[in-house]
Amino acid sequence: MAMEHPGEPPNSTTPLFSSNEIDMTEFGYERKDLEKFCSEQIRIPPKLPNILKTFTKAAMRTQPRDLVHWTGAYFRALAEGQVPPVKETLEYPQVESKDGLTVGYLRVLNNQVGGRDIKTFSKLKVKVEDIRAKWIALCLPLEAFDTMLRTGKMFEKMEVDWKKLLGVLCGSIGKNLTDTMKIVCEVLTEQPEGVDAMIPYMHFWEIYAFLVKVDGSVTHQQMAAVNEFLMIRAQPNFCLIGPKDFLDPGCPPLY
Repeated sequence: MAMEHPGEPPNSTTPLFSSNEIDMTEFGYERKDLEKFCSEQIRIPPKLPNILKTFTKAAMRTQPRDLVHWTGAYFRALAEGQVPPVKETLEYPQVESKDGLTVGYLRVLNNQVGGRDIKTFSKLKVKVEDIRAKWIALCLPLEAFDTMLRTGKMFEKMEVDWKKLLGVLCGSIGKNLTDTMKIVCEVLTEQPEGVDAMIPYMHFWEIYAFLVKVDGSVTHQQMAAVNEFLMIRAQPNFCLIGPKDFLDPGCPPLY
């Protein structure tokens, strides 16, 4: 009989353990319990691979700061039949506020509250607590949200106009009022990416007029001049307005 030398692997044809050497029932396991761990007993739901694939793509597009927290919010929204906190596209380069808010996140919030319906947008009311919960789900700092509420004089309100709150949120990213209105257009537009971000003039003006009131430095004469110029630009475009209109050299300054 051949002797194995120390340090050499055992003969590959000889099993380390025979089927009779280990009897797991001796360790307190019942055979019916052991059968549960057999591969034949594990049933993978047919929809699971597609669910995980969709989740992975959503996470890559959204790039959440806290993946674990965002994952919980994502699957909770799906379970409750709500719009999940997912960006439509990957933002690159990403322009964000000091608190991490981006145009992509604002589009997520607008989609979640139903802001894409142009027929109801002007009258859309939202509960502050609902927006606060959606804000947290996007892993954004709550202190920043409360600061913006105070800026818009909405902190103590239970329910607010979505268009006004959206304008204030856009203002946290914009460098000035003109830049803020450009961001408003990017958030609300239904135009494909790469095309001028046009929105209904009525929505543009409602948000602009509110932000002017918050700012307090724009005169009525200046607002009237802006309105006159942009109305002329919007009429041949089905009453739509975009950044190219108020960035035109002939447009009076927005602020």
